[in-house]
Amino acid sequence: MDKDDVMIAVNIDGEVLIHIRNIGPTDHVTLCGVDGTDETIGQRPATLPKDAKIDCNMCRIYWDGFMETKIRKSWFK
Repeated sequence: MDKDDVMIAVNIDGEVLIHIRNIGPTDHVTLCGVDGTDETIGQRPATLPKDAKIDCNMCRIYWDGFMETKIRKSWFK
């Protein structure tokens, strides 16, 4: 899996932030719930820079939370 599979850049009102790509069942493009494709509310996709680093604070909070749980694969049925 490379960065394009995990990260997505979204331009929100002129500010580009790098997010964790949504892997869930919602229609949001980011883990933190950004639609990312609705220009009527100022959101549109952006090009992911080659040296991209996730800079969305809410995505970081979700990631930190998942890492803190220390859920093990063996706990799933």
